[in-house]
Amino acid sequence: MENIIFTLEFDSDQSNETTNEYLAKGWQLLHVGQKSYIDSSGNLLCNTSYVIGATQQVYDAWKKEQLQLRQTALRVKDFVISNDNGNF
Repeated sequence: MENIIFTLEFDSDQSNETTNEYLAKGWQLLHVGQKSYIDSSGNLLCNTSYVIGATQQVYDAWKKEQLQLRQTALRVKDFVISNDNGNF
């Protein structure tokens, strides 16, 4: 774990699947725990929390992927705006 330079935490209902996707890309599992919260009805709920870490190489690849995703999202947004004829 000494080479870990960046961490992420997932604790949603999809956190197991998301964590597995990251682990397949070279991220390392650092911690598994539980997060508790109270919903709007006052019920106590729990989710599994996963903390994963990245080495410099894995982090650099992740940053590049995030940039590409943002650029794609902006192109889609620009396309929708330029082609919006009120039918959305």
